[in-house]
Amino acid sequence: ARVHAERGWTQKVRHVLRELLPLQGAMEQGDINLLNTELKKWGGGVPEQFGESTAAIEAVVNVAKERLLIWRDVERVVKDVLKQAERLPRTAKALTEHCQRLFRALKEAQLTRMDLRRSDPKAIDRIAEVLSSWVTRAMAHPNGVQKSIVQKVVRSEQLGSFDFVDLDICLRLVDRPESGNEVFFNRARTIVEDASTIPKDLRPLLSHVETMLFFLKYTKAEDLRLAHAEFRNQTGRLDRAVAGYLSRAEMDYPPGAELVQWRDSRGSLMDDNEVNAVLEEIRRPPSSGEDRLGLFRDVFYQWAVVMKSKFDLLVLPHHTQVICLLAFRSFMESKRRGSDPRALIAQVGTGEGKSMIIAALALYVVVVLRKKAHIVVDDETLLERDFWTFKPLFDMFQVPAADTGDEWRPIMSKLCSSEERLVGSNRDDPKLMSQAARVDPEADICYCEAKHVQSFYASIARGNNQDFSSYEERVLILDEVDALIIDEEPNEAFVYPNEELSEMATSVAEALSNGATVEQVHEALCDSPHPAAERVVREMCQEWCRAKQLKCGDDFVYAKDIGKYCALQGGRANSKAWSLALECRNFQDGLGREILFQERLFVMSRPRVFRKYHRILGLSGSIGSSSERTFLRQTYGAAFFEVPPFLKTCRGSPFHEAVPVALGASRQAVYLEPSEAAQLSRLVEVAFEARERVPVLVIARDRGQCDLFVEQLRSAARSRGFGDMSDDMVRSLSRTLYEMDPEQWKDNLNRSTLPLGDASGNQKCWRVTVTDPRGGRGTDYRVDDPCVDALGGLLLIPTAIPTSQRDWTQFLGRTARQDRRGQFCAVLCEADYVALSAKYGQALPALEPGSLSLEAVEAIIAWGDREIAERIHSSAALYNCGVRVNELCEELFGRRRELLKNPDARERLVELCQRLRWMSLPEIDELAVRIPNFRPADIPTEADDLGRPQEPPAAELQPSR
Repeated sequence: ARVHAERGWTQKVRHVLRELLPLQGAMEQGDINLLNTELKKWGGGVPEQFGESTAAIEAVVNVAKERLLIWRDVERVVKDVLKQAERLPRTAKALTEHCQRLFRALKEAQLTRMDLRRSDPKAIDRIAEVLSSWVTRAMAHPNGVQKSIVQKVVRSEQLGSFDFVDLDICLRLVDRPESGNEVFFNRARTIVEDASTIPKDLRPLLSHVETMLFFLKYTKAEDLRLAHAEFRNQTGRLDRAVAGYLSRAEMDYPPGAELVQWRDSRGSLMDDNEVNAVLEEIRRPPSSGEDRLGLFRDVFYQWAVVMKSKFDLLVLPHHTQVICLLAFRSFMESKRRGSDPRALIAQVGTGEGKSMIIAALALYVVVVLRKKAHIVVDDETLLERDFWTFKPLFDMFQVPAADTGDEWRPIMSKLCSSEERLVGSNRDDPKLMSQAARVDPEADICYCEAKHVQSFYASIARGNNQDFSSYEERVLILDEVDALIIDEEPNEAFVYPNEELSEMATSVAEALSNGATVEQVHEALCDSPHPAAERVVREMCQEWCRAKQLKCGDDFVYAKDIGKYCALQGGRANSKAWSLALECRNFQDGLGREILFQERLFVMSRPRVFRKYHRILGLSGSIGSSSERTFLRQTYGAAFFEVPPFLKTCRGSPFHEAVPVALGASRQAVYLEPSEAAQLSRLVEVAFEARERVPVLVIARDRGQCDLFVEQLRSAARSRGFGDMSDDMVRSLSRTLYEMDPEQWKDNLNRSTLPLGDASGNQKCWRVTVTDPRGGRGTDYRVDDPCVDALGGLLLIPTAIPTSQRDWTQFLGRTARQDRRGQFCAVLCEADYVALSAKYGQALPALEPGSLSLEAVEAIIAWGDREIAERIHSSAALYNCGVRVNELCEELFGRRRELLKNPDARERLVELCQRLRWMSLPEIDELAVRIPNFRPADIPTEADDLGRPQEPPAAELQPSR
């Protein structure tokens, strides 16, 4: 009977599957017509013959009905927009608006899993036709590659995050005359027509081709003698050891030993035979003598092979890159003696191939030194871009699988991604194998952010095997040195759960929730023999009161997945963040019945963690001010050198830096206005004068001023008769807009350097774009109009001078990129500098009409340097105390972990970690002595006693007994 019943059930299941599969297949295929046909079969409802399966089948049918309704709405929108497009005048503006609507409908179809290619092939053809018509109207040089891009995007199965602005950007990247750009179009067409290229990859790939062709244009003009001469120009400013590294690089890579010899008989670098001959010349070591390039020769060759296979273009390292790498190699090979550098930092300008230098250094660390490389890039977008760009190169190399060296394995490279990105990724994406939320200790090369380096140290401190010596087998490579400069809080405390104290804290919470007073709780529990009892009661009573003041939406939010409140950090819910106050709030609101009590048992000194690496290699757009360099030198033993711009080492090639330009009624390069109203008036005058000739980028003091300037500049434009064009003429790139409407922000960036309206030829006029300081760092403002270059290039108008030299360098780097010209005119408000002027007893220099003087700019930056020096000095005592406590914590957790089982020892350690900012070094050691069987005097220190960082508040004057 049981067998008979099972057979009957099996037959029912097969019947259900047989009937439902066509319906589910129609939904999966995204075919609206097929889904409609299949649903008609279920028009009379679900037959009772399905028995117990009826409810499940009804649910599937209802989902299909809902899907059909949604698809019909999408279908209606597409048809309506296409119909409207037929009646519209064929102007670029009208077509753009309707193409935007069409694209949104296309994306909506994909979001609802509707496949328009199956459901309405004619609509897809018509969408492509309308978009192609828009291309003809909106682009300066309509061409076949643009039409191919449109076809690819419209027929793509998965657009993902690719939107209409991305399409516009891609089209403009190839918007150029075909005559004279044949090579570019050939490579661009190959990329676009490659079936494996998805829409979101089009922009970076096309930009890469453009950059590669730019460098190839000057390849034969590079002069190794000029390169070495440029490096030697800084000899008088260099550390003795660094001068030696560069001298050794010149011996290892002298004129006449270039990777490739450019003879007059050499053919075009676009010819396959010539390219193959060049690749063979790179690969082949010298016929006699030692190959002084060593591993780097193989790196250059393999990278050229990777790039040729991807873009069919030749990629060669600049002489400046080779010399830089050889200098770093000498540093890594040298044995540290006395005052020799422990860190080497090179200043490498934007667009000079810094990412490639970093990748080559990582390979040297892994393949030659047999160590692991942590590469820190503190920008998530750039981090991902660089990792995936160079991963094919890393995959070309192998290292010994074991100490014996008999077997070899591929290099393991990993990317640290945020948990949010990993959770949102496609589970079938093969890239996930190379990603992790934290630093993988087994990875040979790990691309990460500074926070991941710190969490890696924390994982050692919290793990079962506290082997802090493993850092000697790792090298830290930094893209920008910002992470090293710590002028505020240099230390971070780690908390550890304590089960026994959690039970005690829960008892306190129960007593308080039952109406007990703080005094009653003290009386009941403070007589406990546990050394931490008094602290637990005190902290619980304090945090219990504070918990009641926490505000939902400001301090915490309710997380459905865990059924509790979780902290808000940076506007995001962080379920892993712990605070005793939030534990109490969850208890108060009935969302938790137990208190998790954690205590500070470990202090990490961030500079000390960085210093634990075998070597520190830094590459930065700007090394920074004299105060920052002094800090880096004293804290990390850093030495510095500059890598000259590539174009400076090319014969007869144009190299430009941003230059001051006299504008406005007084024809000045720097204006210092007495009030915000006068500043705005001058800004309008300068910006509107300049936009008649070149694009204008205004960098405001902050996001608030940015938003204000946008409104006021638009109002000024309307008052000058520009009417409805004013909003297009003045565009915002503020962080506020980015957070509210990232697509509009991206569109504004795209249009910031495009002519306004349909003007062409000598009648062009330009936009005024206003950004905040974030837009003055790392954002690329692409200018490729020769008319703009002839008139001085993109104009930068800073309305506040950053007090950091590194930030000012970044600001100026927004213009004069590659071989383009650039210019700037500062419009400042005197009121912004009253406090600094009074603080340092120095007035800003007077500015004369017709002057190009930058004395005011230099004075402000000098004040900022002094402020940085003061912050570094004020945090020096705290830094040294953190170093000492970090040393003691490492000893306790790494070698004396058995002491932590003693409650008295733990309590002294908690006190040490909580009170370090109120103690001098001798006081720290005096307290550490009270840890049973622990002798801090036996533990050497790198710290200097600079006294107490702060005097303790009155309540903390007496340490606990």
